[in-house]
Amino acid sequence: MPMVSAVISAAASGDNTLVAGETGMKIRVFAMDFIVAGQVAITFKDGASTSLSGAYPMVAFAGMTKEYTGDPWFETTSGNAFVLNLSAAIAVTGFLRYEKVPA
Repeated sequence: MPMVSAVISAAASGDNTLVAGETGMKIRVFAMDFIVAGQVAITFKDGASTSLSGAYPMVAFAGMTKEYTGDPWFETTSGNAFVLNLSAAIAVTGFLRYEKVPA
């Protein structure tokens, strides 16, 4: 599957699926850019239970940019979704670029 873009639009406390998992495929995230509307800690996850990052503490109107480098910033295991976990119900908006590849 070629690299595609997805919108980041999350606001629920807890897990928010950014890219749905697909049987036999893993998700490789190559770039992202987002901003938060208030103070929140964010964690990127491989499905429901495995953290791919520690918690990033964010202040209101802070953002994060992970530019394309040729190597993925995050990679899930086979069949798992790429998830954004929020410590509070704060809006997070932006985009990411990813591909799905056979596991």
